Amino acid sequence: MTDTTDDIAEEMSFQGFDDDCKLLGNLLKDVLQREVGIDFVEKLEKIRILAQVSSFVCSFIISFLFLKFA
Repeated sequence: MTDTTDDIAEEMSFQGFDDDCKLLGNLLKDVLQREVGIDFVEKLEKIRILAQVSSFVCSFIISFLFLKFA
């Protein structure tokens, strides 16, 4: 029996990709700290965290409204 695309995708590991993304993120942070300063990078990190929280809250509200009015 041959594997379907879904079966193959389930067997694939994205750990290497995740590791590469983390490495690139760390390199970018290091470069930004050197080029624009630590204060800017700290502000950028706060904005990134607020954006994640905002996205989570919006998703929660939409899900709640969908369940309530569906």
